[in-house]
Amino acid sequence: MHHLSSRPKGPFIPINCGVVPDSLLEPEIFG
Repeated sequence: MHHLSSRPKGPFIPINCGVVPDSLLEPEIFG
């Protein structure tokens, strides 16, 4: 995903999705 994004030369910042509440994660992924 990172390499195919509009910012592939920017930093890759990994996040632990298991600790992010669904109410915050779903809008970021699905809009």
